[in-house]
Amino acid sequence: MAETKLSEKEIEAKVIELAKSGMTNEKIGLELKKLGAKPSDYKKRIAQILKPEGIAAFPDRNNIRANLERLKKHIQVHKQDKTSGRSLAIKVSKLRKLEKATAQFYP
Repeated sequence: MAETKLSEKEIEAKVIELAKSGMTNEKIGLELKKLGAKPSDYKKRIAQILKPEGIAAFPDRNNIRANLERLKKHIQVHKQDKTSGRSLAIKVSKLRKLEKATAQFYP
């Protein structure tokens, strides 16, 4: 693949397009890397590009929520599994802390 230098506006447009298609920030970064865009080529981070557009992806929060759902299903079947119950409490705490932290940046 021949590397062509993309302008900042082209990079921002591509990031917004990929985010609207449902990609997470990490996947967008990998896609930009495939296109030959390096992080040093643009000043903004992907989250900073998406914030003004109102498109905010929270992969950490989504992963914790998915893990919580799996744990809840597991505990319904295995009621005596105390280790998983403790793990569930820890995950709920992590989610609460993460939501509190992201609320500062994305009200």
